[in-house]
Amino acid sequence: MRIAQKKGNVLKMAFKATVILSLMLFAAPFLFAGPGVVYKKARPQQDLIKEGEYFYRPLGKVDPFAPFIIKDEETREDFGVDDLTRKKTKRLAAMEILLKKLREPKTELQRIGISKLTLTAIIKGKTKTWAMVSDEKGRGYRLEEGTYIGKNGGVVDKIISEEQHTAFGRQSVRKIAIKEPYIDRDQNLDYRFIEMEMPYNMSVYK
Repeated sequence: MRIAQKKGNVLKMAFKATVILSLMLFAAPFLFAGPGVVYKKARPQQDLIKEGEYFYRPLGKVDPFAPFIIKDEETREDFGVDDLTRKKTKRLAAMEILLKKLREPKTELQRIGISKLTLTAIIKGKTKTWAMVSDEKGRGYRLEEGTYIGKNGGVVDKIISEEQHTAFGRQSVRKIAIKEPYIDRDQNLDYRFIEMEMPYNMSVYK
């Protein structure tokens, strides 16, 4: 009888322990959860923008990070570039190609900078006028109107040899005018003029 009674007590204690353990496992998430934790659904993006605040919308606007030169097969929708911008880009590219061709050296004189040349003589004929320039090594070059000169596609525009009357008396003018091509703000090919004057100790031949 005592042995059976002891077994019954052991079973009762084991049953109680099992029930207590089950209750503890069931209540654990509620006991150890952090206070004030509330899970909500994400708010739509439009609800996050307050009234009066600026919100950037890229649709229909030019992309500032789009490449400057665009290939023909690429559409304006790819980069947000309109027809006018596309035409300007093509025109600028065409002008740069033309300017590069004009600056390609065809003679030895086009490989020397204008600042490295000195006007040494002007020769006046009956129907034509020539000029002579020399480089830093003393080598001479004959010029006439239309001669290419300098590294920037310069061309001899005029050879001037004349006498001018000024407030200080009669003055001799001996120089050549050179025009150099460049691209202006409107993306057109234009020319700037440079004058090379002859030193006073040089001569004019007739």
